[in-house]
Amino acid sequence: MNLTALTLLGLATGLSQSPTPPAEPVAEVTSKKSFAIPVEVKPGRRAEIQSLQLWFSRDKGNLWEIMESRKADADSLLFKEKGDGLYWVNMVTQYTDGRLDPPDVSRVVPAMKVIIDTVPPVVKVTSATRTGEDISLEWTVDDKNPNDGATAVYVRSAATPDAQWQLAPAEAIQKRTAKFKTTIPGAVVAMVVTADQARNSGSASKEIAGNTTAAYTPPPVASAPPPVLAAKPDGPLPLPSGPAGPEPLPVAPPAVGPLPGALPPGPAPAPAPPVSALPSQPPATTPVEPFPPTTNPLPVDPPAPMPERLRTVGQGGDALPAPGLRPAGAMQPPAAELPLVQVIRSPRFDLGYQVDGGVSGVSKIVLYVTRDDGRSWVQWSVHDGKESPLKVVLDNPRLNRDVEGEYGFRLVPVSGAGLSDAAPTSGTAPEMKVHVDVTAPTVDIYAPQADPTNRNALVLIWKAADKNFGKEPILVEYGETVNGPWKSVTAGEPGAAVGGRLANTGSYSWAIPATLTTPQVYLRVTAWDLGGNKTERVTERPVLVDLTRPRAKISGIVAQPGR
Repeated sequence: MNLTALTLLGLATGLSQSPTPPAEPVAEVTSKKSFAIPVEVKPGRRAEIQSLQLWFSRDKGNLWEIMESRKADADSLLFKEKGDGLYWVNMVTQYTDGRLDPPDVSRVVPAMKVIIDTVPPVVKVTSATRTGEDISLEWTVDDKNPNDGATAVYVRSAATPDAQWQLAPAEAIQKRTAKFKTTIPGAVVAMVVTADQARNSGSASKEIAGNTTAAYTPPPVASAPPPVLAAKPDGPLPLPSGPAGPEPLPVAPPAVGPLPGALPPGPAPAPAPPVSALPSQPPATTPVEPFPPTTNPLPVDPPAPMPERLRTVGQGGDALPAPGLRPAGAMQPPAAELPLVQVIRSPRFDLGYQVDGGVSGVSKIVLYVTRDDGRSWVQWSVHDGKESPLKVVLDNPRLNRDVEGEYGFRLVPVSGAGLSDAAPTSGTAPEMKVHVDVTAPTVDIYAPQADPTNRNALVLIWKAADKNFGKEPILVEYGETVNGPWKSVTAGEPGAAVGGRLANTGSYSWAIPATLTTPQVYLRVTAWDLGGNKTERVTERPVLVDLTRPRAKISGIVAQPGR
């Protein structure tokens, strides 16, 4: 949002009125409910001022009201919205002799027009079809200030909720329709993510049956049967306890390593330094140039809509990043509903952006980082104006001793003429926030127990911990050998979740399959966090799963032949 600064023309130029009436300003659209509007006064002239007043009109100039009044030494006026809609904004100077400039605010051109829009767009997929590899989508967007240019379309397999999302080509999107190809076999889920001019975001998804020309409407989520979990009405089954607590079973070395691109967990990091202690020099090979003076005194603004929201999808509990964020090495799913923090496992990623510049182009882009939600900012790195996306590096040991944690970002582009918005200052909100999580979950497996409520079931017990678990981060499997093949304990059960993922309840009542031919099996427990870090544990020895105690019942004396 590039809100025009209100300037005291009389004191700034020496004239009581501008000789040429200013042009009508273009209305800016924002979701911000309040923001500071800087004012400029010619040095040495503040003594002539008694107060600076901010006026607004909500009916295009017919009725004006005062929003705020400050003393002459104020360097800004605070705009506070009074509901969504169009605002005309102007400033009135009251001099020490009682004169007002302008004398009648309703007779001058407003210095600013602002549209406050805090309502996210409502997206609805009206048609979704598939013929072979060809996907066709149509959707509607209900919003007062839509921005179809901020729309992205994603697709993934419907059979595997934690599968990677694929981004449809931008050129495939035309006037709220999309036509593109996918090689994903079978049914798929398509998701439309958009943002309006105020950067409010909305989304909608729809499942499409495989290789059909008819639109497919899935049943409502609420009608789907819930997964069968170990939790009883009174809560999860407790861990077996004793004088010293339960002892986990020994586990074999992991059969597989971390996910591709995941950072191995290392020693505990050093205490996080205060943000103010972070060095001001960026991890760029080129030295940081002094930030050029700006001719616009307004705070820095986001260069492009980048919706951001965190949620979990399906049974996987994987984090869904905003369309502008693509961790290096893998495509990640999009944000269906926009969060405040995106969890990622890699401290290095590509940051997508857009710049609305002039004829001189962009000479460079400065990345600013905060680790305390905007209370303080540091200039992190300087990038060539032609670099897209930006390569963000947060794990440079020379600059950042504690990689794990939350980061906020803002970009300040500099034009070829050396002009730019101001650098973010204390109180400036981050445009985008991520939480870097490089620590894998911890997992222990405990000896199974007989289910007291079901003679044909076994209670499997584990303990998994992580700061960033999703809804269903646990997968429990069994196999006849230490190397598998592995089968989910939920396979074949009514209402079982796709992919077999479970909530981290610590226990699960497993109905022993009638097809099981061995009394002992190996158990494997895998846990994923929202950043995609993965830990897998396999029991070192097979565990006894047939805990049935034989019972006999006397039926009577059996008569022997000839007696």
